[in-house]
Amino acid sequence: NFFIDRGTDNLRLNQYLIFVGTKATGKSTALNASLEVLSHLNSQVWDWQPTSGVLPPLHHEHPFHVRMLPEDTNQETLVRLLSPKRMSLTLANGIEQEIRVESTGILALDELATFLGRDTWAISKRVPFLTRLYADKRYTYHTQKGGTITLIDCALSLLACCTPDWMRDAISPLM
Repeated sequence: NFFIDRGTDNLRLNQYLIFVGTKATGKSTALNASLEVLSHLNSQVWDWQPTSGVLPPLHHEHPFHVRMLPEDTNQETLVRLLSPKRMSLTLANGIEQEIRVESTGILALDELATFLGRDTWAISKRVPFLTRLYADKRYTYHTQKGGTITLIDCALSLLACCTPDWMRDAISPLM
């Protein structure tokens, strides 16, 4: 949920962080520590008073929380979870204000190989998908049932773990 206002548009910062190491080198420990920081951010940082009123209690769904996306997801589910939403926010003075929750989220993967797949076809499909989410201001996805979902100002950040062997094997077919 972080952007830089450049005057004419917003620059979304998609962050792809991959912990690469052999087995038992602490990749998962580093990943879990990162997720703990994000969890702490969600529970603490939004305890501020905007000039227009007070934010909802922290135990309720909050429009500015960092969306943590499930690890075991396919492409369509990921797009559905990132779809923009509108939430109603009741200010301290009792006035309802509508907030747009943008197409942002973080995908934490204990094993990058599980998400991308081990075969060339899965890798060649998911890598361009992630690249388009990174690059496109508007991303339109056509669902299996014929509907469409449009993501606006998408910012998907990725935290993942993988071994050097798998990374080399995954990148080789794409080069």
